[in-house]
Amino acid sequence: MSAAPLLEVADLNVRLAVPHGRLHVVNNVDLQVGRGETLCLVGESGCGKSMVALSLMRLLPRVAGWSAGHLRLDGQDLSVLDDRAFAAIPGNRIAMIFQDPMTAFNPVMPLGEQLFEGFLRHRRGDRRQAREKALHLLDRLNVPAAARRLKQYPHELSGGLRQRMMIAMALMCDPALVIADEPTTALDVTIQALTLRLLAELQREMDLGLILVTHDLGLVSRMADRVAVMYAGQIVETADRRSLFAEPRHPYTRGLIDCVPVPGRHRAGGRLGTIEGSVPMMLEGVPGCRFANRCAFVRGACRAQAPPVRQAGGRSWRCIWEGLPASEDALQGAS
Repeated sequence: MSAAPLLEVADLNVRLAVPHGRLHVVNNVDLQVGRGETLCLVGESGCGKSMVALSLMRLLPRVAGWSAGHLRLDGQDLSVLDDRAFAAIPGNRIAMIFQDPMTAFNPVMPLGEQLFEGFLRHRRGDRRQAREKALHLLDRLNVPAAARRLKQYPHELSGGLRQRMMIAMALMCDPALVIADEPTTALDVTIQALTLRLLAELQREMDLGLILVTHDLGLVSRMADRVAVMYAGQIVETADRRSLFAEPRHPYTRGLIDCVPVPGRHRAGGRLGTIEGSVPMMLEGVPGCRFANRCAFVRGACRAQAPPVRQAGGRSWRCIWEGLPASEDALQGAS
């Protein structure tokens, strides 16, 4: 990334207080996003992706505590702002598109009022200007009968229309950064494709930085400029999209890619790859690599000490291996 990044996060940590200790749901996470860039944050459910997104918006639950070395947006360190000063950031300079708009919208307030609210607060405009802005965005998002939609309530719209209304609400104040947390999970395949295409077009027009949280590698292959793979609260690999799919450096990344059917690589009717086991409890004091109990390439040292973070060619990965063996058979032969 040649120019100064739009968003620069260093040493982000989130802890959840639970009866048997503290869960390290986000652990020493570093991220960078440039203007006009799409960073996909990838990993299976429970690995901490959404907690990263929520921490950037300070929307964490009451039992959560967070800290960061720094969290800079356009050079301003947001981590040092108190809650009162930070209130000017969400919905204004950083906006979020939630996974399920039915639960994110207020069910008893017309959608237009919900779209206008952030604009009236942050832009100090009047209702006429807010309405013009909303209608412009809804037109760009191909929402039919846009003026009528502003008077309707969330339950009166289909899932695809609700999601487009949420995208419009996120863009009302022309934010620099948009965080989209599984924005198409609740939509059918056709509406997914339309929604993502419209979001990509608006991103290019507005030069937005975009963090796309997902577990869908097919979506990543179409949308991402760079990819950050997350496992058990840590970023285990970061690379540009082409490098990541061509040569994954972390065993977890390879495992995720092997689970996806690819024409020409997987035989019809054959078995896909799997990652045995489940994400471990992220308690304090867990020794060694967090992926060791599920890794096909594990060695004794992996369980004894945390793996180093390696860097080469503009990418990084957290693993004892500089380069993964071609297969488990090759690993057995090497050992």
